[in-house]
Amino acid sequence: MQKTMMAKPILGGLLGSVLAAVVLCIPAALVFKFTSISEGPLSLVALGIVAVSAFTGSFIGTKFIKSKGLINGLLIGLIFFSVLLVITLIASPVKALTFAGFMKKMAICLIAGASGGILGVPPS
Repeated sequence: MQKTMMAKPILGGLLGSVLAAVVLCIPAALVFKFTSISEGPLSLVALGIVAVSAFTGSFIGTKFIKSKGLINGLLIGLIFFSVLLVITLIASPVKALTFAGFMKKMAICLIAGASGGILGVPPS
């Protein structure tokens, strides 16, 4: 596939990741707001949402590319992580990310993206 033709599925995968994150955040926020669940598991829920979103976007993107699922999945996961990083820095500029949190989120995005990319390639 030509490089210019690959941009659309990759951007589509990124859009899928962002939409999945928004769709998953809404019910999670409602559950934490209207139930007596403590905020303790919130960080685990957030990491789960990041993982599912990166997986979903990579799966969607490589479904259209139809080849190189690992590479394209990693790329979509990395771009999604970059978007999350920019949003995080804009939303809380005073509170900087810790290095451990940064690495954890990046690893989750890359692993989930690679997994979604591999599983998104249709069998030959």
